[in-house]
Amino acid sequence: MKSSFLESILWQAVAITITLLFVTPLLWVVTNSLRPVGLPPPRTLEWLPQPSAWSNYSTIFQLIPLRRQIGNSLLVSTVGALL
Repeated sequence: MKSSFLESILWQAVAITITLLFVTPLLWVVTNSLRPVGLPPPRTLEWLPQPSAWSNYSTIFQLIPLRRQIGNSLLVSTVGALL
């Protein structure tokens, strides 16, 4: 019984480690997308830039026809899933 419990803890630790390896870069990308334009990169680890530039997300929709591209991707994936 004790071996099974320790094995379960070990597998959970491995799963958490792998999850962190994949999620941390994603969080880093989102954090950097909130940095104001022209602000130099941080010298230390900074998870939420001050000030945060949420307007970067509205700007991307103005510069790139992202809605159309998302619509095309949804159409292709839906048709592919139905086939």
